[in-house]
Amino acid sequence: MWERAELFFVEHYIRIRLSWSWSAVLLLVVLADGFKFLAWKTALLVAGYLLCADADQGRKDKDNKYEFDGWVVDPEDPDQEIKGNFTRVRLTGENQIIVTRVGELLRRTP
Repeated sequence: MWERAELFFVEHYIRIRLSWSWSAVLLLVVLADGFKFLAWKTALLVAGYLLCADADQGRKDKDNKYEFDGWVVDPEDPDQEIKGNFTRVRLTGENQIIVTRVGELLRRTP
């Protein structure tokens, strides 16, 4: 049980580190100082940004989990995978790594 909890915190820490743009936080603080915001208003602004960034990353994680989970090997053709009415070619080894990296790059581009 401890390992599962430990894994949750590590995954959440990694997600936070990747989802928050620390340069955007710095820019918000500098602009708030330039507009003479009070410290509590600046903190509220930064907290709002961080909450929205975390919620957005959570939505992306949920979408990715739906895309990657639930595929089973086709009993008739072991080179194919099935999920509902959809079928895809089963990739192994280096091909799977390349496709995953390209998919991640395409998701990051606006």
